This record gives sequence, structure tokens and C-alpha cells, in this order.
Amino acid sequence: MSESEYGFIARPFEDSFRYPMRGRKPEWQRLKELIETALREHGTKTILVIGDYGYGKSFTLEKIAAAFSGSRKAIFASIRLAESEPEARIGLSLVTKIFYQIGRERLVHIASKISTRNIGSLQTELRSALRALKHVDTCEIGYRFLIGESLAPDEKKKIGVRKILSSSRVAIGILYDFQKALKSAGYDNLVLLIDEFEYVVNVYSEKQVTTILHTFKEIYDEYIREELRGVEMANFIFIIAMTPRGWDYLTETEAKLARKTGGGGITPWMERIRSEWNRVDLEPLSKPDVVNLIQDRIEENRKEYFKPPFKTFPFIHPEFFDVIYDASEGVPRYVVQYSDLILKEAFRERLKEISGDAARQVLQRFDVLPQKPLETSGKKKAGRDRPERGLAGETAASVQPDESGRGV
Repeated sequence: MSESEYGFIARPFEDSFRYPMRGRKPEWQRLKELIETALREHGTKTILVIGDYGYGKSFTLEKIAAAFSGSRKAIFASIRLAESEPEARIGLSLVTKIFYQIGRERLVHIASKISTRNIGSLQTELRSALRALKHVDTCEIGYRFLIGESLAPDEKKKIGVRKILSSSRVAIGILYDFQKALKSAGYDNLVLLIDEFEYVVNVYSEKQVTTILHTFKEIYDEYIREELRGVEMANFIFIIAMTPRGWDYLTETEAKLARKTGGGGITPWMERIRSEWNRVDLEPLSKPDVVNLIQDRIEENRKEYFKPPFKTFPFIHPEFFDVIYDASEGVPRYVVQYSDLILKEAFRERLKEISGDAARQVLQRFDVLPQKPLETSGKKKAGRDRPERGLAGETAASVQPDESGRGV
């Protein structure tokens, strides 16, 4: 058997963000309300997307970017901060990643919308970079400057900069100037989507985490300072995704540092973000949503002229879907992984159809079915407080606690 014999043009369960969102209606509605409000109002905002491993945080951020990045009033950039940086370079890393993700083509377009007078009013070497972006023969050099790459002496001279972008202090100053430049170009918002923020608490030291959040706090305060001076700049909107355990570590660290310092460290950032209001928690999918998720994959990859013997072929409904729902506990990543594993095994065993028993046997063979829980008086909510499980029963290494207990 092959994908072709099952009527598929390609494997239906590959990793991909191109499929529609299933479930998440309350979460998506709340996210839309928070983002639309942030885009409409003034000032810096932070929106938190909290979800366990495999719950679809990255998928949700992709859908946010797809839904809102068409706005002519906002610039979107998606980054990760997983790579450890020395404390002194954290701001530099943040800024250069933002420019890299915006991309040369978009930066050239932004520069084209800013008048020579407004560029001249800027206080940093962003002036030189924007001027360079306006010309075909220098736009590549200007872009490379903004993303922190090395420039030859003649390249620096050509665009009028004295040295490359190499310090956090200078980089953050350029970011503030960029917010002003965006406003003059007709953009009201710079939206930064930060994925997998939980890895920051594993990769970075407590002091480095504090430095990152202090940098975020300063972005809040710079907008207020400039507004008081009558200077217009684009809003900065953070949309940060992390696991519940990553968030718990931040709140616990904030409480510990507050006892030590009387309110310094992480506390100023925590006070500004209003997490009790600007937070959306992702929950496990319901059984109907799991069925719809799998059916989306089947229909999207079905051969146009293939006539299946039944709609969900080769997966027998409802028994196959019952097994997947019970095994995955509604966690989207496991729904896709387990379906893919079972389909591969069905290819290998040349099964004409995939029943619930066949699916169960595969998952038992790879030791990924959850253990039957002991009888208790209270019903445990699906998908919560259970160890992360990969295929073949392996625990996902990326979510294991480290020696400090900060595992995410």
C-alpha cells in the first residue's frame, strides 16, 4: 500500500501551518478582541498566549500573523529568543532579529514612504540605514547594517555609518527611532510575536531573564516619555507564547526578587502587562474538534478524482477517531503525530482500512497509549498535569525540568 492507493497526493499528517484552526473558538475570539483593542489604542501592550507543549502555540501565532498582518497600519515580526546571549548583547539580539524578520523588501517599502525631512530628524544611524534602503545600489548594505552583519570599510563609508551595529544600547536607540519612522510612514503599530518564550527560562540565567524583561519594560516607558514630549511613534505590541510552567517560573522569580529588592527586577514589567486581563490559555481540543482536524487533513490531501469507499477512508469512523482522541487527550500535536504513525504502519502492513483495533495495536506497540488512571473521586481534566510523551514512549526532552526546576 502507499499514499496513492489510499487516495492521497501526499502525506496528510506532515507538520504544517496551512490547515484551518479547529476548536479554539473562545480563545480565538478573546485573542481577536485583545489584538484589535491593542491595534486601536495608544501605547505598548503585551498579550500572553499560554499553553502546554503541543497545544498549538506556534500554530496560533501563525494564524494571528495571517489574520492581522494584512493591515496597512501594522508591521509584524515573529522571533524566538532561545539562543543564549551574553547579558550585554540581549538588546542587540532582539533588535537585529526584529529587522531580520521584517525583511529587506518590507524595510525598503517602509523607507520609501518616509520623507527626507523626517529621516533627517532621527537621532541615530537609522538615518543612514533608511537613506541607504531608498537606493538600489545601497539597500542591501543598509539592510545588512540593521541585522547586525559585518560591513567592509568601503561599505560603511558608502552608506555613511561609522561602525557596525554591535551594542545593545545603540540597537535599542535605533529601535526607538524605528518606531518614530514607522509612524511617519503611516504605520501605527509594530507587533512582535515571540514564540517558545519558555525556553528563555531554561537557556538564560536569572540575571539574563531579568535583563530581557527590563528591556521590554523600557520599551513601555519610552513610548510614555516620547508622548510627553509630543513625539509620535508607533505602538509596540508584544504577543508572547509560553507554557504554564514557563509563566509559573516568571511569577515565582518575580516574587523572590521582590522580597530581595523590594520591587525591582521583573516586577516593573509584570505590573505593566496586566496579565490577569491580557492572557489567553489554550485548552485541549474537544472530541468533535479532533475529528474535524483529522478530516481537514484527509480532504486537503485527497486526490481530486479519487472516489473513496467512505468519507474518512482509510480511517474507520468513529472507532479510529475514538482511539486517537483517547490517546492524544485532545492535544493537537499528538493527534497529528499518532495519526501519522498509524498511517505509516498501515502502509507497511498493507492494511486496506484502519480500524480502531488496528490503531490501538500500533500505539500499544510504540508504547504511547496513556496509562489507565487509578479510580479517584474527582475527574481529572484532559491534557493537564501529565508528563509530555513522544513516540515510542519517550518523554520529550525539551520539556523536562532542569536542575533549577524550571523545566517547561
